[in-house]
Amino acid sequence: MTWQRFSVAVLSVVCVQTTIIDLQAQKIQTRRVNVQVDGGRPLAGERSCFAVSPTGKIAFTWTLAAGEFDCKPLGIVSTDGRITYSAIDSETTWNVEGWGSFGHPSDIVYDHQGHLHVATRFHGQPYGIDYWHQVDGRWRLETFGQDVTFGGNNVALELLSDGRPIVVCMTRDRTRLAVWQRTDDGQWNAERPAELQGIAPGHFDIAVSGDGLLKVVSCPQNGGPRCATRNAAGTWNVVTISKVGVCRNISATLATDAQLHVTFAAGESGSSIKNLHHARITADGTWTSRIAATTLANLHVGRTGIAVTPTRTAIVWERGTGSVAVSKDYGSAVGSVQLTLLDSENEPATQTVADSGGRPSIALTPDGRTAWVGVYSGNQNGDDFYLLNCNLAGKSPDPIQATAFDAQAVFATGCLRDLDSGNNLAMRRGMQRLDMSRLPAEQRHQLVNRFLDTPDATIRTAIVRELAKDPVALRRVANSGKLQPILDDPDRLVRKTLLTHLSDDASVTEIGQSLVIAGLSSSDAMTRLSCAEVLREHSDWPVTPAVELAVNSLVADLGHSNVVRSGSAGMTLERLVHLEPVVTALRAALTEGQMEQRANAALVLWRTQQPFEVKHLTESMRSGTETTRLAICGLLGQMRSREGIPLLKLALDSTIPTVRAAAVYALRSTAHVADLKPVAKHPKGFDLLALRNTTPITESARKTQLTAIAILKMALHHTDANIRQKACDALGRIKAKETLGVISRLTDDEDPGVRIAATTAISVLNESTDDSLVDQTEWLKTVSTRRIRTLNPVYRAPTGLKDRVIVADTDKQLFIDDFVIDKMSGLKRRLHAFKKHKRNPVFQAQVPWEEGWADPFMSTVIYDEEQRCFRMWYRCGPRHSLKGYAVSEDGVHWRRPNIAAAPWHEFQKHNLLGFDGQIGIWKKPGNNVQYNPDAEDPEDRFLSFFYQHDKTYGVSRSIDGVTWSHPQAMRPAYGDVVSLITDPGLDRYLFFPKYMRNHDGFSRRSFAATTLNRLNDPMTARFPFLAGHREDTLVGDDACRAFGSLLPDVTQLNQFHSEIYSVTAIPYEGVFVALYDLWSVIGNREGPLDMPMKVSRDMKTWTDVDFPRRALSIGRFGEWDSGMVYGANTMLVVDDEIRLYYLGANMGHCTKVLPMTRTYHTLGVGLATLRLDGFASLQASGELAGTVTTRPLQIGGNDLIVNADCRADGWLKAERLDASGNVLPGFSLADCRPVRGDSLRHKITWRGTNILPTGLTETIRIRFTMKNVDLYSFRFGDGNQ
Repeated sequence: MTWQRFSVAVLSVVCVQTTIIDLQAQKIQTRRVNVQVDGGRPLAGERSCFAVSPTGKIAFTWTLAAGEFDCKPLGIVSTDGRITYSAIDSETTWNVEGWGSFGHPSDIVYDHQGHLHVATRFHGQPYGIDYWHQVDGRWRLETFGQDVTFGGNNVALELLSDGRPIVVCMTRDRTRLAVWQRTDDGQWNAERPAELQGIAPGHFDIAVSGDGLLKVVSCPQNGGPRCATRNAAGTWNVVTISKVGVCRNISATLATDAQLHVTFAAGESGSSIKNLHHARITADGTWTSRIAATTLANLHVGRTGIAVTPTRTAIVWERGTGSVAVSKDYGSAVGSVQLTLLDSENEPATQTVADSGGRPSIALTPDGRTAWVGVYSGNQNGDDFYLLNCNLAGKSPDPIQATAFDAQAVFATGCLRDLDSGNNLAMRRGMQRLDMSRLPAEQRHQLVNRFLDTPDATIRTAIVRELAKDPVALRRVANSGKLQPILDDPDRLVRKTLLTHLSDDASVTEIGQSLVIAGLSSSDAMTRLSCAEVLREHSDWPVTPAVELAVNSLVADLGHSNVVRSGSAGMTLERLVHLEPVVTALRAALTEGQMEQRANAALVLWRTQQPFEVKHLTESMRSGTETTRLAICGLLGQMRSREGIPLLKLALDSTIPTVRAAAVYALRSTAHVADLKPVAKHPKGFDLLALRNTTPITESARKTQLTAIAILKMALHHTDANIRQKACDALGRIKAKETLGVISRLTDDEDPGVRIAATTAISVLNESTDDSLVDQTEWLKTVSTRRIRTLNPVYRAPTGLKDRVIVADTDKQLFIDDFVIDKMSGLKRRLHAFKKHKRNPVFQAQVPWEEGWADPFMSTVIYDEEQRCFRMWYRCGPRHSLKGYAVSEDGVHWRRPNIAAAPWHEFQKHNLLGFDGQIGIWKKPGNNVQYNPDAEDPEDRFLSFFYQHDKTYGVSRSIDGVTWSHPQAMRPAYGDVVSLITDPGLDRYLFFPKYMRNHDGFSRRSFAATTLNRLNDPMTARFPFLAGHREDTLVGDDACRAFGSLLPDVTQLNQFHSEIYSVTAIPYEGVFVALYDLWSVIGNREGPLDMPMKVSRDMKTWTDVDFPRRALSIGRFGEWDSGMVYGANTMLVVDDEIRLYYLGANMGHCTKVLPMTRTYHTLGVGLATLRLDGFASLQASGELAGTVTTRPLQIGGNDLIVNADCRADGWLKAERLDASGNVLPGFSLADCRPVRGDSLRHKITWRGTNILPTGLTETIRIRFTMKNVDLYSFRFGDGNQ
């Protein structure tokens, strides 16, 4: 269905047509009342519903999901025929991810006082139900059932005899109904009775009988409709209303005489639902049922609605197209709407009231003379909605007076209702979505005054946005002294919003100038950048002495040791280069400033295309800090000038390993002369580009290349093996054949990485790439020569809880979350960053078919105990369209085996994966590889799960991980990025698919998290990996950390937001640990990415680990991974070490310039590691000791073993407590021998004994006391394990 924005005003309500229907002895005239009708906009409607007040006022609502004014609309028909519109709130009910939607998304009911109550499903996460009611004349919102119930199906609301609301809806797994009832103190409690299971999703309704009993009528999957009655004791009694083969689309209502009336569609089977039934309870409590109408053989009875008065029963229903009943008929597929009237004296009479329409609903006025029918009419693009005013007394319908349905105005009322709801989530969305320009000035100012000081930063941001656009309000707030303090708001987005939304009205120019000058003096990145944006937009503002002073302060900060502060100074100055004092100050800093200052000043001049002399950086390269030297290497790599080569030679001779490596990358860029050429086609038809080497076209370029090659040739003799290896890689990449002789001598180098790199470079330079490959058969024969490594057994089922006692047994307990913690004092949880390997990148594209691209994104690295080697499946080829395979003895030095099942262009031998004797292009076996060496079917030992361009997820299988089966479509794809990880502890999969989600003002990449027992299992999408306001506040800082690696002239502050790009996860000791790529977008879909961490115990509830610290961060400018890092799909744990293989690149993610399309780009496979259990620790630092007490534990071992690093004078002790927290004799702090030093397996001992009594029946606690320690985990068991 195509979503379109709809117009602000829709057709006014008029009598479009009058239809006279002879319904037996009476004539019915109908008046059509257009609500939303334009023939083009898809409402995607589900159901409308009505409620009649005690005074005869009629309320109605319908599904509105069309454009930017989606909301829950509310119409009121007064007793004198006037129709007015408002909204229940600003949220739509449409599109609950992961499930189909059935029945009513909302239900409404009046109480005896004439107050309206509303129950509606919540749109998307956190699912559940929203309940609106009136308190002291104001609407209030209560939410319940979040992450417990599923409100995406039918929602039925009724009021008990004492006025308490009750809501019935499907449970999340759709196995039964949940009955939610509000208590006197406002709590919502649920029961899920067994009597309400086995119900066809969405096919139920409820009523409260005259004696106050709840009755639930429903359609089972097969058989006749049922009525379940909850008696006064709370037990349920179920009876069958009517014996039929199949029933669907049941509706119920209570007559004024307290009789329950029901209508439903029925037939012998699902393909023959052709009868409309009416049933009611008789005076003796039994049910009587009759067929009220029948369709033709090629049609079916669809949705139904029923209304009853003392004089009349009216049923409205859809005569659906086709013989098979479906849950919904959309667009031009709808049938017609029928009205059936029943009374005690005549046979039921049915007539068509709408030739084209569906999903009808009905209400009767109290006198039974008028029926209101809600109709969704089909068109080719979707649905329109209108009402039918039907006079059932044979007269013309009464005149109707109504205003036009103004979608934007209605939406605004929903926003205002959200603001008064008393619910934080609703208040946030209401303020974010409200366009205050449509409100009267005084109302706008009242809202500003009300919310300007609210503690909720999201609401403050929205109100400041509206304040900044209103010059009158700006002057008012400025005069009150409350404007300037907004620049000191603790939330960065509040400050940014004030500055970037400032009104252009001349009356507030001075206010704007004063704010900008104050903001430029801030040390905060977001505030600085926002001020620069304002000055760019107001180039006519004078450069005052205060502005010059602020510029000088920024230039001074270019040398600051904090990379965010120095980077923000650089990005801000880059945005202000149109101001004359900026260039002058930058040149002065380059020639006269501190060494650290000079590098960043040169970088800004380069990025703004201002000329400067590289020689001024010589001293900084010789004596500057590591960060400064790296930055100069990064700059010179982009400049690619001959003047920079002497400085790179200095860097190559540096004592700092990272600087030496950065020099090699910059020299490679300087020597690499290449053009972008089309080398393949994308499935969508556009060219895929890659760099292809060319000959320098000028003498100057030739000399520059030769000079850089000469320095790289010298690097082949370097004492640092990593430099020799990277120099081989570089010379092979740039096709420097003149270096073949020197490289050949390195094939016998003492370092295996150098030997492999030299062999590969020689084969590339000689254009005999066969020599770069290891023979796969020979590799498999040499298993016995390789070292045996040990995979740590970290995969297990989550630790259990029994009566609030942790059944620890011998399970290791991590301190990564609060699961095991009862009390803590003097400690903090610290996320530990992965340590990057000194030989990074450990793998890069070197052979021609890789086209400069090699990375492990959405790919897998395993350790194969049978082959005694690490195995890697990786992306390669033009725009990662191919899949390669590599092996390694140590996971650091990698070889490409020849596995060619078919040629690839001119290459008969290669390491590219495929299926059915062909190379896999875009359909890529090798993504998300699952390895099960114990699979019953050998064909299932390896499984690969990947996105296909037909928008499905495909699966290939393999015996050996090399030869793969033809891809099989497994399930619809939600996005092109997905992670799948096997959970051996529970024999299932962890599934993280990408979705696009509208959230906090942006459409964002996000990731759901769920488990699958089978790959095609249905799922409910929950989105723990969804960035929003909190993450958006960090975009400025993140961008400034990556300043030199991002493209110039892409920064657009109105696009600053964050998204999630991928998830890397592992089930580890009963915890699900996930690193996720947080993408800080600064404009043009560009921005840096690095990886925070979340954890979960159930794959549903996720918690941050020391946010916003990163588990894996981008490198510094000049390093090979300074722009983005993505993890492989999972981690592995081998030899007491957690290994993470990741994609690293020295540019941010960008759609304008792709990786490896510029010569200075680097991209490859990095390796980062942690100690065993080393994700996070409880940290005690400083002079005072800290303590942590566990929750009650049932243990299963003799020894207490801890993983802890006691630094310097650090120590750790433990006490054994009983379940109540009392110290047991002999196990006090004084009895415990202190643990010192660093060990993965410290054993705790006490003076009297070193043995803990064993037995799962005994409950104890442990209290750790420590000083200057990182405590990672503990367990009970044999200390020798």
